[in-house]
Amino acid sequence: MAAIQGSARTMAIFPPGQGTSTILGEVIRRARTSSVRVQGLFVVLDPVACCDADDFREEMERRIREAIFEQLLMGYWDEAFYGTRRQKLFQLFNAPNETPLIDLRYQLQQSDLTAVQAGRVKLTAISDSYANRLAELYATLYTQIGLSTTLIMDFPYRADEDVVSTAFREVKWFDENDKGDGFPVAAFSEAYFLTREQADIAYTVWQRDYNTVEFPPYNEAEVFAILAAHFRPKSGGREVPLGAVFSQDFVKRAWAEGRPLEEMIEAIRKDMLHALDIDPGRIQYMLVPRD
Repeated sequence: MAAIQGSARTMAIFPPGQGTSTILGEVIRRARTSSVRVQGLFVVLDPVACCDADDFREEMERRIREAIFEQLLMGYWDEAFYGTRRQKLFQLFNAPNETPLIDLRYQLQQSDLTAVQAGRVKLTAISDSYANRLAELYATLYTQIGLSTTLIMDFPYRADEDVVSTAFREVKWFDENDKGDGFPVAAFSEAYFLTREQADIAYTVWQRDYNTVEFPPYNEAEVFAILAAHFRPKSGGREVPLGAVFSQDFVKRAWAEGRPLEEMIEAIRKDMLHALDIDPGRIQYMLVPRD
């Protein structure tokens, strides 16, 4: 959080498949708590999701706009602002007062899927009023309402070189062509969650003064701790520590420094099934790997 809020552009670099989603989820959770909420909006974008569209830039901007307006609506910002800032927020939604925002919010929270879909159509229409005006939207949010916007691009570790290159080319274009000379620097910041290999590709597209935060790979003890936190075996109806029934040798056999966590877990799962492939009466209380 400190790195993202203290820099115009941040790279958070992770080993492939080791902790990106967990850290990002915690960053967003903290960003949206009441203690830091007034500092701005946080938009998370998966660049891979934009690749199926005919126009990557158009799809990326559409998703960003919709995420911004949805946060403004569902974050109850109309209740947080007073005076001029509140009126400017209503103007963004082309609403005379808070009633249309309350009605739309209620519609999106219905259990009726038809009503929700109709609400999303309305929200899309509102966000489309800023089509091809994303830089203006950022600037308006900052100068008129006092909200900065942070765009976080979350690159899946399997995202290929073309996805990374395309995304950074679009960001470069936005910075060099759309912002303009009068764009307020504090209105917009960027953060990228990616692997070292993806970061190297990004640098070839656009060499900038990124504030870099690099996370080390999980060690064996950390992988076991992750398993212990998520799996709580029971014996005789009572919860017991994972270490009491599951040998750490499973982790030792699956662990490798650059190996994605899901691949380690799958290797452990297969090893456990292999170890269980014996007469049930011979299964040890402490399950150990079997060659």
